[in-house]
Amino acid sequence: MSALSDRLKALTFEELPLQCGTTLPAATLAWCHYGPPPEKARTVTLLLHGISGSPQAAIAADDRPEFYDRGWFHDWIGPDRLFDTEDHCVLVPNALGSCFGSTGPQYWPQPDTFPDISIGDTVALQGLWLQALGIARLDAVIGYSYGGYQAFEWAMRAPVPVDKIVVLASGPRGSGSAADIQKLRGIAADLRSGKPGTPELWIQQRLNTLKNYGYALKLADDGVEDPAARLRLAAETWARQFSPWAMASLRGASVNFDVRQELADARNPMPLLWMQCQSDPLFPCEFTNYQENPRLNTLCIPGKYKHVSPTQESSLWIGHVAAFLSDSA
Repeated sequence: MSALSDRLKALTFEELPLQCGTTLPAATLAWCHYGPPPEKARTVTLLLHGISGSPQAAIAADDRPEFYDRGWFHDWIGPDRLFDTEDHCVLVPNALGSCFGSTGPQYWPQPDTFPDISIGDTVALQGLWLQALGIARLDAVIGYSYGGYQAFEWAMRAPVPVDKIVVLASGPRGSGSAADIQKLRGIAADLRSGKPGTPELWIQQRLNTLKNYGYALKLADDGVEDPAARLRLAAETWARQFSPWAMASLRGASVNFDVRQELADARNPMPLLWMQCQSDPLFPCEFTNYQENPRLNTLCIPGKYKHVSPTQESSLWIGHVAAFLSDSA
């Protein structure tokens, strides 16, 4: 958390009832804020990060440069960008269960006893937070990857009114398995006990993820002299900052998330834009089961960089999102 502490704000609530039947005795939500205060902004947008991401979506003067995903949505937020911070307010909460200020297992006295959380719990906490900030309505909710699950949940059960929803490189059904969760818990326990070889195992898992996401291809195309070394550095930096306990908690929420039937039945009460990348192996362009939903707009982007296409070739995506958000129909 230290690499983010200069920008993070946080609110703690006395308790948060969970869908698993238990209650968190205290629930903290941490966030980054870009642009003017909500009450002075032309629009207020909620931006939701990926499973291994953080709230540090844009780059500001006081950002800590050593943080691994600093400015992951930089092409979208800032002067003369889609969300111009002169008059657009962008709020980026850290997901419940993650490890950058919001309540999660790594802050728990015994991390392996942290209760199961859901995507619905995450959105419920966001609702409490927005109400505490005095925000009665959002212009848009945008979710990328794991954040897309939350955006779909917002589309079905928005805790405060929202005009439009955008989902980038995600789907209405979560990914992963119980075996994935157990593996992550095992890595976390072994790191805590100092088992030899575990830090390298955690780094290698991240390396594989970065390759699957499309980062290696992007580095090669950018002409990086030693893309393998750059990728290794990125994995090492991430592995030092991200808790496997947190990843296990988030993966559990992902595994149990499924709103496919609700989406097919057009239960989303507000307009929803769902965009995929044709080269993304994690969330391929599969929209055929949802063609009867009149409030759903789908688009397959001809991107090259797989799962990171929205951030690494943003020009293919931004225009479509801008048109959707500006359409008054």
